Amino acid sequence: MVHPLTVRLNETDISKLDEIAKATDRKRSWHMTQAIQAYIKDEYTFLEGVRRGIDAADRGDVVSHESVEADLEALLSKQGA
Repeated sequence: MVHPLTVRLNETDISKLDEIAKATDRKRSWHMTQAIQAYIKDEYTFLEGVRRGIDAADRGDVVSHESVEADLEALLSKQGA
């Protein structure tokens, strides 16, 4: 089910949104929905990654700073940096 939602934008953003809508022959609301869905997808993916990281840390599945530093130094020296 779809529900209406109010969004507040400044005049510049509304003008740009209207220009995009006109150029693509789509409604302003269609573009707003696309933008919000893309934002939700990206933020939710990030949130899931954070949760996985916290779960891994809680299990003790972590790498020490020293280990990462040593691996990075080895990689850089291998590449001649």
